[in-house]
Amino acid sequence: MFTKFPYFLIIFIVSFNFGCSKDSSVIEDVIINEDNTISTESTYMNMLTPSYYVSTIANPFKNEVDQFISEVEQIQFYHPLGSSEERPNYVVKTKFGDEKGIGPATQYHPAVDVYVGNFVTNVNVYATHEGYISTARDVDKYRQYVSITKNIEDDLGELIGKLVTIYAHIDLDLDAQEFLYQEGQYVREGALISKHLYAETVGGPHLHFEVRYYRATDVGNEEFYGGYGENFTEPSAGYWEYGYWSSTVGYGYANVMNHQLFLY
Repeated sequence: MFTKFPYFLIIFIVSFNFGCSKDSSVIEDVIINEDNTISTESTYMNMLTPSYYVSTIANPFKNEVDQFISEVEQIQFYHPLGSSEERPNYVVKTKFGDEKGIGPATQYHPAVDVYVGNFVTNVNVYATHEGYISTARDVDKYRQYVSITKNIEDDLGELIGKLVTIYAHIDLDLDAQEFLYQEGQYVREGALISKHLYAETVGGPHLHFEVRYYRATDVGNEEFYGGYGENFTEPSAGYWEYGYWSSTVGYGYANVMNHQLFLY
């Protein structure tokens, strides 16, 4: 019970300071020292699987996740809208951790929604890191998207997990008409992966940029979802329901700021 207490205390402090407007991108992470004293370190909060938060410090699974995060967060992301010289003006209307849903919050957003201009759809989207491309069409959540998968290894070269970035609400059909089709290809950071946002997306055309952490045993395209309540570990519900967290799939969602990508 002791190891869980600091997280709830911190959530209370954050809620008190920010009132009803919840921006959960920054919290104080608690570190318990060897002598059982408590110190804090400022960080950006991820949405990790509930199994992580209920684990004790000595739990092998928690150590497994911590090792993966220490490795994967060394990767700094390229901006998905390109270099500063070519990047269009944009706004972020929904941040990582923002409340979503109709009425009381039913989910916290596990991604960042980026809008360019006034319903602009001709927008170049770039790979934020190297990896292998997969494309998806006609999926319930995002209609069409590109994902990029990069294997993460430890210092001994052992696979310890997978980094997957999702670039959703794009128009792969228009991309294909311009011969931009990269299924299964390896791309480098900064490679052009789409030229069109989907015009009919609810709320207007925008890029939904999402970062997922998978386990070494995962394929890297499994769905795991949840995202409300303390530590974002409750199942999503109501209008935004897309499933439940799995105790055997994925490590969770990442805050892009932990990869030195400051979109807002």
